[in-house]
Amino acid sequence: MRREIATLRHRAERRKCTVAFAHNDVHALNMIVEEKKDAFSLIDYEYAAHNYVGYELANHFNEYAGFGPIRWELLPTRERQETFIRDYLRSRLKFLRERRLAGEREREREGSKEAEQGGGGGGGGEGDFLQLKEAVQWLRNDVRMFFPASHLFWGLWAVVQGNSSDIDFDYESYASQRLGKVSEYTAVNP
Repeated sequence: MRREIATLRHRAERRKCTVAFAHNDVHALNMIVEEKKDAFSLIDYEYAAHNYVGYELANHFNEYAGFGPIRWELLPTRERQETFIRDYLRSRLKFLRERRLAGEREREREGSKEAEQGGGGGGGGEGDFLQLKEAVQWLRNDVRMFFPASHLFWGLWAVVQGNSSDIDFDYESYASQRLGKVSEYTAVNP
């Protein structure tokens, strides 16, 4: 396992993967959807911390398989993952633009001569589409790289839980399945 951890760390550092605040445990039981309000909330933040965005998304996709028995056939297809990543990037870009514009308005109210005028407009042209397509592929590659890291984390978590938890759950089987995916991935991607 030490070799796998070192390899994953080296790959993440070499790619200069984006780090952001992450939930680190996004799955169906940690989501609240209020359809009438068109609202979505995450709960259960005990694993939240700064982490690689690619890890957060890889972990989320891995969670589609469930907890036990794990059903790998439920993992989202490549196309479904790319759609999710595209929506994620669009949402993130919208948030960052709104945040930047709010900061510019605040500086203007304060009379700052450094406030940027205009910029950050609507976009939507062919160049934006090509940049988004490239960003989706870049992040998709990060996600693929972090799939084994997610399996490693939850596999080791299950080993610890199996030795300390009173919850009736087959931690040994869960650990074996998750750690098996790490070995499977590293055998194919040395």
